[in-house]
Amino acid sequence: MNTHPTHKIPMSTFKALKDWELKGVPLHGFLRAIVENDLMNVVCRTYKTPEQERLREICDFVCVEMPQRCWGSRNKVREWARSKQYELWEHK
Repeated sequence: MNTHPTHKIPMSTFKALKDWELKGVPLHGFLRAIVENDLMNVVCRTYKTPEQERLREICDFVCVEMPQRCWGSRNKVREWARSKQYELWEHK
Protein backbone atom coordinates (compact mmCIF):
# COMPACT_ATOMS: atom_id res chain seq x y z
CA MET A 1 0.00 0.00 0.00
CA ASN A 2 1.32 3.42 -0.98
CA THR A 3 1.24 5.57 2.18
CA HIS A 4 1.94 9.21 2.89
CA PRO A 5 5.51 9.41 4.28
CA THR A 6 4.64 11.61 7.27
CA HIS A 7 1.10 10.63 8.20
CA LYS A 8 1.24 6.90 7.38
CA ILE A 9 -2.18 6.88 5.74
CA PRO A 10 -2.92 5.63 2.22
CA MET A 11 -2.02 8.29 -0.37
CA SER A 12 -5.48 8.04 -1.93
CA THR A 13 -7.00 8.77 1.48
CA PHE A 14 -4.63 11.68 2.05
CA LYS A 15 -5.47 13.15 -1.37
CA ALA A 16 -9.23 12.78 -0.82
CA LEU A 17 -9.03 14.46 2.60
CA LYS A 18 -6.89 17.33 1.26
CA ASP A 19 -9.27 17.80 -1.69
CA TRP A 20 -12.12 17.99 0.83
CA GLU A 21 -10.26 20.47 3.04
CA LEU A 22 -8.95 22.74 0.30
CA LYS A 23 -11.60 22.51 -2.43
CA GLY A 24 -14.66 21.00 -0.77
CA VAL A 25 -14.63 17.98 -3.09
CA PRO A 26 -17.29 15.71 -1.55
CA LEU A 27 -16.22 12.62 0.37
CA HIS A 28 -18.18 9.40 0.18
CA GLY A 29 -18.56 6.24 2.22
CA PHE A 30 -15.84 5.60 4.77
CA LEU A 31 -14.21 9.04 4.66
CA ARG A 32 -17.50 10.88 4.81
CA ALA A 33 -18.41 8.81 7.87
CA ILE A 34 -15.11 9.82 9.48
CA VAL A 35 -15.57 13.56 8.98
CA GLU A 36 -19.18 13.29 10.18
CA ASN A 37 -18.10 11.43 13.35
CA ASP A 38 -20.34 8.51 12.39
CA LEU A 39 -18.57 5.68 14.22
CA MET A 40 -20.94 2.90 13.22
CA ASN A 41 -20.56 3.66 9.51
CA VAL A 42 -16.79 4.02 9.86
CA VAL A 43 -16.50 0.58 11.43
CA CYS A 44 -18.95 -1.07 9.04
CA ARG A 45 -17.27 0.43 5.98
CA THR A 46 -13.72 -0.55 6.94
CA TYR A 47 -14.22 -4.26 7.45
CA LYS A 48 -11.17 -5.99 5.93
CA THR A 49 -9.96 -2.96 3.97
CA PRO A 50 -6.53 -1.31 3.91
CA GLU A 51 -8.03 1.71 5.65
CA GLN A 52 -8.97 -0.46 8.62
CA GLU A 53 -5.29 -0.95 9.39
CA ARG A 54 -4.75 2.82 9.36
CA LEU A 55 -7.95 3.99 11.03
CA ARG A 56 -6.11 5.50 14.01
CA GLU A 57 -3.71 7.39 11.74
CA ILE A 58 -6.56 8.65 9.54
CA CYS A 59 -8.48 9.93 12.57
CA ASP A 60 -5.33 11.55 13.97
CA PHE A 61 -4.76 13.30 10.64
CA VAL A 62 -8.31 14.65 10.55
CA CYS A 63 -8.18 15.83 14.19
CA VAL A 64 -4.74 17.42 14.06
CA GLU A 65 -4.22 18.57 10.47
CA MET A 66 -7.64 19.64 9.22
CA PRO A 67 -9.66 22.72 10.22
CA GLN A 68 -12.32 21.92 12.82
CA ARG A 69 -14.90 23.66 10.64
CA CYS A 70 -14.70 20.89 8.00
CA TRP A 71 -15.36 17.85 10.21
CA GLY A 72 -17.16 16.78 13.38
CA SER A 73 -20.82 16.43 12.44
CA ARG A 74 -23.15 16.19 9.46
CA ASN A 75 -24.05 19.85 9.87
CA LYS A 76 -20.40 20.95 9.85
CA VAL A 77 -19.73 18.82 6.77
CA ARG A 78 -22.79 20.26 5.01
CA GLU A 79 -21.79 23.85 5.87
CA TRP A 80 -18.19 23.27 4.73
CA ALA A 81 -19.43 21.91 1.41
CA ARG A 82 -21.69 24.93 0.95
CA SER A 83 -18.80 27.27 1.75
CA LYS A 84 -16.84 25.56 -1.01
CA GLN A 85 -19.88 25.68 -3.33
CA TYR A 86 -20.55 21.95 -3.38
CA GLU A 87 -23.83 20.26 -2.70
CA LEU A 88 -23.64 16.94 -0.87
CA TRP A 89 -25.97 14.03 -1.37
CA GLU A 90 -27.83 13.12 1.79
CA HIS A 91 -27.45 9.90 3.80
CA LYS A 92 -30.51 7.95 4.69
